[in-house]
Amino acid sequence: MPFSEITRERFDELNQPDRCEGLWSREHERAWFACDSNNILGVLLENPHSGRWGYMLCVRSEQGGYRRVGLGADIPGETLARRALASAMEGYRACGPLPD
Repeated sequence: MPFSEITRERFDELNQPDRCEGLWSREHERAWFACDSNNILGVLLENPHSGRWGYMLCVRSEQGGYRRVGLGADIPGETLARRALASAMEGYRACGPLPD
């Protein structure tokens, strides 16, 4: 699989928070992912009130930084959320950087 789980610290090194966050609290983040070339980033999120899961997907921009390109929400469990995120990331694998 060309995607792997990374640490929050590594995600923060790659990500530009003003471009790829803001719809959730960082406290809700549970796992971070990147493709081998770091062109695609993903975050698993857990809603502490409902116990439901979601994800956020960002793709590297041609101008640098990342653009949010996908969100998933209201997923009933972590395993399903991981599968949904992996599928979404796979869909962008061959794209490379997105034009601005």
